[in-house]
Amino acid sequence: MLARRGAGLGAALQRIKGLIDYCYYEPPEVKDQLGYRPDAYIAAVSKRRLASYGPQIRAGEAAVLAPGPGGPDARARPDAGRDRP
Repeated sequence: MLARRGAGLGAALQRIKGLIDYCYYEPPEVKDQLGYRPDAYIAAVSKRRLASYGPQIRAGEAAVLAPGPGGPDARARPDAGRDRP
């Protein structure tokens, strides 16, 4: 019983520590001091993914945004015709 209790306390303390870390590192001033500037990386990855998966992304968006009473048309899905588990 004590072992379970200790594990719960440890997990709770880890979560509290994570919250404190997040609160400290999130302000823009701290990010600037650390040199954390992810915008260029995020833009490069977005461009690369769009180049690789652009047609699938557009097909998925069209399927989600397609009008219809029962939701998007199943034939518009990028995975239409494939067996799914």
